[in-house]
Amino acid sequence: MTSPATSRLVALEGVGSFRDFGGYEARGGRLRLGRLFRSAHLAHASDADLEVLAGCGIRAVVDLRRAVERAVEPCRRWNGFGAEVIENDIEEAFLHPSPTPNQGFPMHLDVEAHRARSRGFYARAAYEARHIDLFRRYFQALVAPDDGPVLIHCASGKDRTGLLAALTHWAVGVREDDLMGDFLATNALLGPRLPGLRKLASSAAGREVGDDELLARVSVGPDYLEAAFGSMIERNGSVDGYLRDVLGLDAGRKTALIDRLVA
Repeated sequence: MTSPATSRLVALEGVGSFRDFGGYEARGGRLRLGRLFRSAHLAHASDADLEVLAGCGIRAVVDLRRAVERAVEPCRRWNGFGAEVIENDIEEAFLHPSPTPNQGFPMHLDVEAHRARSRGFYARAAYEARHIDLFRRYFQALVAPDDGPVLIHCASGKDRTGLLAALTHWAVGVREDDLMGDFLATNALLGPRLPGLRKLASSAAGREVGDDELLARVSVGPDYLEAAFGSMIERNGSVDGYLRDVLGLDAGRKTALIDRLVA
């Protein structure tokens, strides 16, 4: 059976995992379609892809990548691009700048060590200064008077993007099984991208990378998102507490968000 998330995939030539993450039941109705998009980066968008993106009417793009990532693979823009771009140059405290697109493939780690590393990333990512700034500005954009579509993306569209999409779903009351289903749908969309990802991973490793090893590095697991939410519960009492106390999404702003996105 095709999941709601995979059915909303827009097959683009050079942009991975571009899809609408609306359409789910939420508090007071259903999350509107055509308002929330997520994807991998746009650096390799074809001209045809740019025409599709232009047709979406996107009025804000949230680029969750670090400055070095944006410098190595700058996004392409469509003709007449006038969307607000939300980005920053704040570095994560636990990373060192590296001008290489292979930085997402720490090939010295075995599969289990990589998964543990990923859980650690999720547990702390929501509290990194750069993500707090980006997440805050994203939610501010969502409740702004101009309620046009917003696109969020990082490099591969799975971790930083997945976390922010999940927080959006939580904030508007999407059911937890739908929230997790959308997060995990990234894995079902990997098929066409696997050859390119294998080439990138093998280049980083200096050897051919096997299937299990590759999938561990390019997919997401429910334990990743559970690690993020668990950290919020530990530090702020709940995911709602994180949204309120860290991102400033208080009851009034949450109501405004639901008014904008739920019909």
